[in-house]
Amino acid sequence: MATLPSCAIELRATIIFERCAIQVGDVQFMVEIARTAAQLQRGLMGRDSLNNGEGMLFVFPRPQMVSFWMKDTYIPLTVGYFDASGRLVELHDLTPRSLRSVPSSQPIRYALELGRGEFQRHHIERGDQLAINCPLALGAPALETLALGSPASADPRQRAPVWAFHSHLVAH
Repeated sequence: MATLPSCAIELRATIIFERCAIQVGDVQFMVEIARTAAQLQRGLMGRDSLNNGEGMLFVFPRPQMVSFWMKDTYIPLTVGYFDASGRLVELHDLTPRSLRSVPSSQPIRYALELGRGEFQRHHIERGDQLAINCPLALGAPALETLALGSPASADPRQRAPVWAFHSHLVAH
């Protein structure tokens, strides 16, 4: 009786990210948008390069405490945490492949990952404002009008789900 060769096949879902122009302070970046559970889980994992001026913007359904780690992420990054009004409140350097969590110190609505040194190279610092220049790309009512400081809907049926745990991000 013949035996079949053993092999492993890994099927990975293709996750498509929308690309969008954003601006922090006076500096424009082209970023991929992570807003679905699958996109938030994948982030920049598995990539081995990132061009200058490019990154990933994580959009959360509401302000919340978050924590990022770098499992299976091979690029040195810096993450900027932004509050609901789009104001940069924190910057943290992230180490490739590190399992150390880097929590936000307050609830945030957006996180921007850029190659390490990009924030400093462009003199971006705490207090700088995020502007999202692709109103339909995000699908969130507050962003469609670019009113980043709009209050969250009081109607619970209109609130997006809370992300409980992700391989790239842990929401508290």
